[in-house]
Amino acid sequence: VDLLRSGTEDGKSYAVAVIGDLAQDVPTRAVIVKEGALPLLVDLLRSGTQRDKTNAAYAIGWLAQYAPTRALILSELALAPLVKMLRSNMDGGKSYAAFALAWLSEDLSARTLIVETGVMPPLVALLRTGTDDGKSNATLTISRLAQDAPTRTLIVKEGALTLLAKMLRTGNEDDKMNATRAMLWIAHDEPHRARILDADALPSLIALLSPSRASDLG
Repeated sequence: VDLLRSGTEDGKSYAVAVIGDLAQDVPTRAVIVKEGALPLLVDLLRSGTQRDKTNAAYAIGWLAQYAPTRALILSELALAPLVKMLRSNMDGGKSYAAFALAWLSEDLSARTLIVETGVMPPLVALLRTGTDDGKSNATLTISRLAQDAPTRTLIVKEGALTLLAKMLRTGNEDDKMNATRAMLWIAHDEPHRARILDADALPSLIALLSPSRASDLG
């Protein structure tokens, strides 16, 4: 963390990459936060090189899986640079920005703030034209944001249903589960149910009714 704070540009680049890898381990996340890495990661997210911004978003995504950290991430004003990255032309950066937003979306208060940033158009654009990893992370984020009724209307309005239906057909197992969860939340609202049928999602949803797959939905 000292290297991230006061090292050379190359030193900071190496440090943020290592911190992202270390943050994959659950016990280490609290240590990283305690050592004061979070504001330094957000600084890189705002003003680092493309590689540093991408690695910072990756690290923040892992740290956001540690629930007490989410409020700290929001307090460091990380949302604006994450959404800005989502609108950028950096494929890796966009994917990891969505990854971070997905885990921040575990908290209701964070979901509200995320939607207020205007995240939905670039998120759906990532689902439409992103890399495979980008589409996966966009699907995960949408499945969590869809828990809130006003957001479900935005998701439908942005044309996400046909893209989620495509993920049901062509995505990996995690993608299919996340797309199904998104559809489940969206189907809570009667006006959206016909749109789900229009998106041709039903055959793929029925295919998930095998006992082994249905149990994965929880």
